[in-house]
Amino acid sequence: MRNYPHSRMAHHHFTSVERLEISILLKKNYSHHEIADALRCDQSSISREIKRNSVRGRYDSKKAKAKARVRRR
Repeated sequence: MRNYPHSRMAHHHFTSVERLEISILLKKNYSHHEIADALRCDQSSISREIKRNSVRGRYDSKKAKAKARVRRR
């Protein structure tokens, strides 16, 4: 993990607001690295979130939240 002040702890779930920001930044063609910098987390966390919670190759914050919630049960 990068040495950001106030960076997220290990095993922290993305919030709805963070998922919405990921979705918006992806639509603006930001790279995973740029999104990670904006959210102050590691690029691998962003990549993993997008890969796990995309539906038919598209990332939607509401669908991502639902998929993550189902997996946590």
